[in-house]
Amino acid sequence: MVLNDLQIETLKSSLIKAGLNIDDFCVYSNDVKVCFYHRLDPSAYRFEVRESIQGASLADVFCQPYTYQPHTYLGCDSFSDIMKLLNEWIVITRYKLEGKSYYHKVFLSHSSKDQPLIDEFVDRVLIRSCCFDLSDIIYTSRETTGVEPGEGIPSFIKENLKTSSLVLFLISDNYKSSEVCLNEMGAAWALEKNTISILLPGTTFKSLGWLTSLSKALKIDDSEGLDKIYSIFNRKDANILDWNRQKESFMDYCKNWRGKANESYP
Repeated sequence: MVLNDLQIETLKSSLIKAGLNIDDFCVYSNDVKVCFYHRLDPSAYRFEVRESIQGASLADVFCQPYTYQPHTYLGCDSFSDIMKLLNEWIVITRYKLEGKSYYHKVFLSHSSKDQPLIDEFVDRVLIRSCCFDLSDIIYTSRETTGVEPGEGIPSFIKENLKTSSLVLFLISDNYKSSEVCLNEMGAAWALEKNTISILLPGTTFKSLGWLTSLSKALKIDDSEGLDKIYSIFNRKDANILDWNRQKESFMDYCKNWRGKANESYP
């Protein structure tokens, strides 16, 4: 068998511990594969462990849905590799079954000149309010989320754009004058990534110039725009009182940041 009985029971237990109803899933196994699929929609929610045709030491795994693409098929050399894929599949499946969006990894396309504001947005909105893990956020300006020593920036950007489930364009005058930022935008479009455009303080729809397709962009210093961002990214039950406190504090920061920017560029 591709997996033994204990390993199959471990997979089942992981579904139960994550809050999925095991009775909603059909479990099928034979000598060459182990398959979990949703009884009501087996084509949309499926996790299969199969004998490897890719030369993997243990097995191949098919996941649908997957974190940054509709499905994937990967070779696994160990049971821990299979468990990692299963846990990723469980998270995205649970969110989708509840009718929610889940963004496994978010790439922030931004100008390094805007880093102080982006840092505040990440810390106060994405992490404190929406409960993102720092490891789920990619942006090159911050040491803990950016390029490792010895790693090339172009290859880092290419790989992380490819594996991100959503790209945020954090647009400012600095962004529009940056060749790197515009290349990131073009690459995200070429990869057909889900994208959201967010205007930084002082950036208007009129000033977007050739970026006219961004007319539906959200404003980062606008209460309604921030509420929309919160509704998209929040990973926990909404706490409106706490969110409103964080939002007001962030909007105050935006006002001060915009004032400093105006002093720098009279």
